Amino acid sequence: MTQLYFVYILASAPFGAIYIGMTNDPVTRILEHREGRGSRHVWKY
Repeated sequence: MTQLYFVYILASAPFGAIYIGMTNDPVTRILEHREGRGSRHVWKY
């Protein structure tokens, strides 16, 4: 069975940072970004 993956691009307006990532669960990953979980970059920006 083939699993789908999504490439996503997010931008942080206050800091001008851009984040590019890949996930197989975009809804959960966006929630993680909003909570600052997942990587140092996400936590920082």
